[in-house]
Amino acid sequence: MDAGANPRPAPTRREGAGKLQCNMSDFVYSTRPDDATIKAWFRALDRQTQAWLSLHPIQVPWFYYGYPGKFAEACLANAEVQLNCQEWPEVHTLDNYAKRPVFRMEFEMGVAIGSLEILNWSKKKTWGPLDWVAPLLPRDPVNPMFLEFCHNPATSVWHQRLMQKQWLKRKLGRGGAGLVHSTRAAGKEDFVGRLTTGVSCGRVCESSPLSAEQLAHAFRKKVVKVRSDGEKIYKCWWQGEPETDKAQLIRYKLRMTPEEFWRACKCLTMLPPERVTRPQRQCELF
Repeated sequence: MDAGANPRPAPTRREGAGKLQCNMSDFVYSTRPDDATIKAWFRALDRQTQAWLSLHPIQVPWFYYGYPGKFAEACLANAEVQLNCQEWPEVHTLDNYAKRPVFRMEFEMGVAIGSLEILNWSKKKTWGPLDWVAPLLPRDPVNPMFLEFCHNPATSVWHQRLMQKQWLKRKLGRGGAGLVHSTRAAGKEDFVGRLTTGVSCGRVCESSPLSAEQLAHAFRKKVVKVRSDGEKIYKCWWQGEPETDKAQLIRYKLRMTPEEFWRACKCLTMLPPERVTRPQRQCELF
């Protein structure tokens, strides 16, 4: 996609902030040339270079743009790079950016902005395979301290899970949004039982040597079931009042059973895209 085809508004500094104000979704698109262009460029190379690139496909973008030629020129022409050099001249200089330019690395799940350190970070992330490495665009955001990554709403699993959880909170309202958080540490049996039958699960600290009757007397609750290692009890199920009002709220607001709601909060079941609205979100900093 040609950067000049869709002109974007010039980013501006926010008061009291150290970076440009920019809509993060503006740069989440692929700048990779079409396959015909890449094949024509590849045929023009000598056979030795073609054989070497066939064994190292990750090096194709570096040869395509002529490292560090277009990478350094595009980095120095970036608006935020120039502002970083003006505000932190003792740390960021044009010479440093020319020697170690900032790249635009396009993964399956989104776009990363940073130096070569991104290749090491991507090994610990679930961003998908690296699709292309391109020079910076004039208005790409460049953080002076952190590597920057923006998830693609169309392909990022992390973004889809985030939007699904936020949609569940909005639908439940202020009184029921806490149910989404309560499923984080609760298993399916514990969560569904607490809402329907009133039976909740709890761990006994430090493997209590007490018996089930002594635990019931100490906590003044009816013990339904216990789990032990033969000598000490480490898990027990209490009988309490069922939270039927919350179960009814889930059925009324979401048209789900407690079991379906638990699976949706855990993202074991992904809701259809037409049911969940996914507005653009800020990028992930790490």
